[in-house]
Amino acid sequence: MLVVGVETMTHASTTEMTTALNCAMDNEYDGMSGLTFPGLFGLAWRAHAQQYGTTREDIAAVVIKNKAHGLKNPLAQMGADLSLEQVCASAMIADPLQLFDCCPPSDGAAAVVVCAKELLAQPNQPRIRVMASVQTSGSARIAQHPDLCSFDATVSAAQQAYKQSGVLAADIDLVELHDCFSIAEIIDSEDLGLVPRGEGGRWASQGRTGMQGDIVINPSGGLLAKGHPVGATGVGQIVEVVLQLRAEHANQVAGATIGMTHNLGGTGVACTVHILGREA
Repeated sequence: MLVVGVETMTHASTTEMTTALNCAMDNEYDGMSGLTFPGLFGLAWRAHAQQYGTTREDIAAVVIKNKAHGLKNPLAQMGADLSLEQVCASAMIADPLQLFDCCPPSDGAAAVVVCAKELLAQPNQPRIRVMASVQTSGSARIAQHPDLCSFDATVSAAQQAYKQSGVLAADIDLVELHDCFSIAEIIDSEDLGLVPRGEGGRWASQGRTGMQGDIVINPSGGLLAKGHPVGATGVGQIVEVVLQLRAEHANQVAGATIGMTHNLGGTGVACTVHILGREA
């Protein structure tokens, strides 16, 4: 089976892209209020800060990390060597989200081939097994979320994926997750059970989600450094993890044998989680 994802976005204006992306929001209720996705995640940031004490410095650490990872990935077009001061001085988008907290639009395409292991043309090449593949649904409206610091669809997908694969969160070596905004990476990492609830920001600022950390998050640079070509992002995440498990990635996680991908759509209305493993 051949799976292809593709998207072109850079030909459109910011207004056109915002209008198109907002089609993934419940426009009868949330959209009519004037809320956009930066606005939603700005609210989530404020809620997380209020509940857990997450700081501007904590969230900037996600940006600095992912942009630095992107410099080592030839597929990432928006990698950068940023300082805390540069992140904090960037333009305000939806208070408190600033420019560098937001993933840029991008053009991109990715493809994967899924087959029975008996059909592999190169039997000596490391086999990457699909250990879990889960898709879940969540609330379509923001008001239906009991807590903006968590998305039920992600929590459910992660729990099902761990059960399906037979592995624990502690067994995951790396994850490519949906960092559409810097605060999203923090919330996602907690919802996936990779980081204790409320500790995502502090783990980032302490380097525990970097290349030498407890769990490596977005070694590709994530959406913040690769951009977010919406229709290609999910397949692109799988390609990045497969390269890691084959030990062929430009920003290689040492000894990686189990990887995860996470993709979230709309206001948490749809979530897909995969767990992939390297076979000897």
